[in-house]
Amino acid sequence: MKIDAPVRRILIACAALLISAAWAVAAEAEAGLAQRYSDLAGGYSICPPAGADRVQQNPARREVVWTGRDPRMGAVLWALSVVRSDDTALGGDLKAFSQILRERFQAQKALKVESCQMARIGGRDVIDIRGQLVAEGRLWQRQVWLPMGGQQLLIVTVTGPSGDKGKLIDMIEASAGSVEVVDAAARKAHREAGLAAGRTLLAGLSESKLAAAVAREDQWFRMDVSGAPVGFMLVREKIEPRGDIRGLDVKAWTMVKSADGGFVTGESDFFASADRKSEQWSLTHPPEGGKATRLVGQTGSKRGQTIECTATVGGKTLPTSTRMLAESMEQVYLPNALGALLGRLVETSQAGSYAFAVYNAATNEMDVRTFSVVGPEKIQVGSAQVAAVKVTERMAEDADAAEVWLDKGGLMLRTRSPGGMVIERSSREEILRQLPQAKGLIEGIK
Repeated sequence: MKIDAPVRRILIACAALLISAAWAVAAEAEAGLAQRYSDLAGGYSICPPAGADRVQQNPARREVVWTGRDPRMGAVLWALSVVRSDDTALGGDLKAFSQILRERFQAQKALKVESCQMARIGGRDVIDIRGQLVAEGRLWQRQVWLPMGGQQLLIVTVTGPSGDKGKLIDMIEASAGSVEVVDAAARKAHREAGLAAGRTLLAGLSESKLAAAVAREDQWFRMDVSGAPVGFMLVREKIEPRGDIRGLDVKAWTMVKSADGGFVTGESDFFASADRKSEQWSLTHPPEGGKATRLVGQTGSKRGQTIECTATVGGKTLPTSTRMLAESMEQVYLPNALGALLGRLVETSQAGSYAFAVYNAATNEMDVRTFSVVGPEKIQVGSAQVAAVKVTERMAEDADAAEVWLDKGGLMLRTRSPGGMVIERSSREEILRQLPQAKGLIEGIK
């Protein structure tokens, strides 16, 4: 089983996130739908169609877009978008607002409206608009406008060939019906409580606590898709000095099957002091179909409240990004290396939620990472039933949630990714037996 390019890039570039078991969640159980996507800042969650790829996100407009492609040709067949909007004309009468929308569309002449009427989807009243795109007559569109309270609306739109109208109708019916609106006040209270718990946890860290949490042996993980092995990861942790600073060092090596059937490798190195005033990290991997001489990667560091990050693509170094942390953000800042140990640093004997500020190198902004303990659960590992602790995690408020199972010591047992990948604890011997292609890389790791 091959892994598509977007999944491969995430696996390689975000090795540290996998170490901390950030990618895992079972697919949404609802038929025809993929894993639930949540935009907590936008105040909603939705299940996109099964097999959809999230290709665009515009935080400023609170917009996200998914597409479906022809499995043979790769051409885009349809697109589904979600946009949050405020409209002062909404008022309290949705039916009256639907007539305002009809007049707007007729004036704009971008959509030849076939119908604009009230409908009931997912147990709520919505405005259902259907029509043909004027600029591209072969494309048909359906929009579902869902009230979120006050003047806020969520607009779910599907666009595709007119000949697929029936499929598009069913598709948006299912996705729009899965929408859940998040209470803003409750969301804010939950976030603040999580940040307070995270702040307390980080304030109590020391080198001795990190040393007690460090795994004494190498951690091997096998990556499976549909029951077939497609890659592995090795994680190694230790307390050591870098220059005149002692701290936690976490290294990871990965190998995963690419879309062309070959394998790509990656390496990450993360270091942080217990007081979080000093941090260094690096990630490297060859681009898809590229050679090792065209490494893609990033290096970053934090000194005091200043973060700097530099990316390299094809031997070309891009301008360095700099981010200054406010004191309030510094108090909840979680370095990559410490994030790898979260399962062993938080209290897993009882349910609870923690939140932290993490650096997003792609945007040079800060995200809020949440880590919530659900409770004890038994899982099947090999032929044995194993006692585990289930946790959920989001790497950002608008990121997909993850389900992770930890052993009693807080080490990861298993992860299930949104795309169906299973990452499970393994051994060097098992990986060499199931993935003979990994022998050269494994034997070269010192």
